[in-house]
Amino acid sequence: MEELTLNNRRVKLIDGEIWSLMNYKHNPCWRKVGNSVDSKGYNCFTLWNNNIQKVYRTHRIIYKLNNPDWDMTYTRYNQNEIDHIDNDRTNNNIENLRILNRSENNQNKLSTKGYTWCKRLNKYKAQIKINKKNHHIGLYDTPEEAREAYLNAKEKYHTH
Repeated sequence: MEELTLNNRRVKLIDGEIWSLMNYKHNPCWRKVGNSVDSKGYNCFTLWNNNIQKVYRTHRIIYKLNNPDWDMTYTRYNQNEIDHIDNDRTNNNIENLRILNRSENNQNKLSTKGYTWCKRLNKYKAQIKINKKNHHIGLYDTPEEAREAYLNAKEKYHTH
């Protein structure tokens, strides 16, 4: 199984769970790391080394351990975000994880309304973002109609 060094600690994946090499009284042994859920709903864990604490999101480490060639650093030029295909942030099975850029990952947001109130026209305006540009869908009398039009456009244009 592939190993990885994080915060000067060795970690590996055993049966879908992350384990870390501990050194208790000069007796090294592998221990399962404890998970918690952060404020955004992701599983994460903490590794300590020489009083330095580092928090890692579990899905990024699981993806890296299964794809050693993946560059896990995130910059504005290298927007390699990991998407949970089923939108469950706690489901970190490797089959549920995929790499997307920021634009593709934003297409998965379930909370996006897809419409706004246009005061000038007294209508609800449905729109969708495609390749960083807003596209007008239509004007509607009710928020339900505007939302339905947005969801239809989302199904047609957003492939992720």
